[in-house]
Amino acid sequence: DLKYFPTSKTAVIFYSQNDFNRIFMMSKGTRALYDGNIRIPLPEENIPENELAEYICHEYTHAVISAKTGNNCPVWFSEGLAVLEAHKYTGGPLPMEKAWMPDRTKFTIHSLYNSFNHENEPEDAIRGDYALAYSAVKFIIDNWGMAGISGILDRIRNGEHFTNAIDEEFLISEKEFERRWKNYSARISS
Repeated sequence: DLKYFPTSKTAVIFYSQNDFNRIFMMSKGTRALYDGNIRIPLPEENIPENELAEYICHEYTHAVISAKTGNNCPVWFSEGLAVLEAHKYTGGPLPMEKAWMPDRTKFTIHSLYNSFNHENEPEDAIRGDYALAYSAVKFIIDNWGMAGISGILDRIRNGEHFTNAIDEEFLISEKEFERRWKNYSARISS
């Protein structure tokens, strides 16, 4: 979708759940991570093939975005794109149900930047972070297409903050972006 392919390979490394928890000290709900390689803990029971493919696709999207932006992409933007791509590839769940969506006051760029930064967040807060990020990405795609996403990523690679990138790329202010995004998300969440 981004018409970009990293020049380096991305390894996928599997760990036992215990080793993964001991080495990476992530929250117990972490199903995979990307840190230059894709690292996946394998629980005692088998992971369904489509679920494993979803984790790999999600994390590989992070690899592509990291390479495309010189590792400058905001976490929330990368997560929103990774949810989108994993869903396109495997048909996994999309976080757009009303139950997933955070309070309407969270539909700000400031809230996006504050998401994904808290250790041991409750499950509903984590779901809200993903829903917020995905809804912002989906809003951009539905209004400006993947070319808009690529344009923003290129501007981020060149050192622009997201708010400056949308101003330059879409010719709208941060407040106008937030207003339109909030209205859009209210319409599409079921």
